[in-house]
Amino acid sequence: MPKILLLHGYGQNAAIFYKKVAAIRKQCGKDCEFVHVEAPTVLKPVDLPQNLASIGAIDRQQDATSSASASETLESENPELILRGWWLRDRPETMHNCVSYFVDLLKKHEERPFDVGQIWTVSVTVLM
Repeated sequence: MPKILLLHGYGQNAAIFYKKVAAIRKQCGKDCEFVHVEAPTVLKPVDLPQNLASIGAIDRQQDATSSASASETLESENPELILRGWWLRDRPETMHNCVSYFVDLLKKHEERPFDVGQIWTVSVTVLM
């Protein structure tokens, strides 16, 4: 059975991407194992592109990140509202965190590695 790594795009998260590939998962049935992973960097409203403001994503996330406890509560209630990215270009430490994250991920799956990856982000493609 093929093991497929699924990586969401910037400003999304694993829950959103899971829904986006629902038709693919349904088509494959139990013939494939899909592994959705979450980007390590939680985005703040300032990290999001302007076009997300038009759909209200920034307002929802700003409400969610107004306090740490509110953010944790919201994440447990609706993880789709916590938007993520693989790294931020103005914060080099996030690149280091991302590389470490992928090294750990590949080690975790070393016994049975991924057969293929579906990448919906340019940033992570550079790492691959």
